[in-house]
Amino acid sequence: MEFIIKALLTGTVFAYIRYSIKRDAIKGKLFYSNWIVWLGVASLTLASIALYALLTGKVKDEVGQYIAVSIIIICFTIGAIACFLEYKITFGNYNKEGVSLCTPWSGCKQCKWSEIDKIIYNDYWHWFVFYCKDGKKIRFSSYLTGIDEFISFANKILKEKI
Repeated sequence: MEFIIKALLTGTVFAYIRYSIKRDAIKGKLFYSNWIVWLGVASLTLASIALYALLTGKVKDEVGQYIAVSIIIICFTIGAIACFLEYKITFGNYNKEGVSLCTPWSGCKQCKWSEIDKIIYNDYWHWFVFYCKDGKKIRFSSYLTGIDEFISFANKILKEKI
């Protein structure tokens, strides 16, 4: 029964994310919509619960439990910070001339369509990698709002280029 509940919950969450990605799309723009904020809030909530347990003495006086709770707090806090940074900083634009993307991890990158050699989808990381002739790589997460329209647009532009 537990497996079924987990599967339904996971399916519901990913269905909401997929719906949000399609619903909030704006032509020519790439960004993270509100679902990533909710993920950050959930991570921060879990970190807060663990911190509460640690500070109120709910954790037994065993070193292993202190280490485990500390690791939980650190990991969920880092996850929450990453979600909030992605939401605030990640954005991209595209038009007939080219594409640009800014992220908190790799900074801002841009490339003209004529400079793009190939596009590969990485199924493991769920992102599209655009390889430019100058060796630059631009990675577009499949969780970005507007990604479906962007990839269709990119394929159309690149087919016209050939």
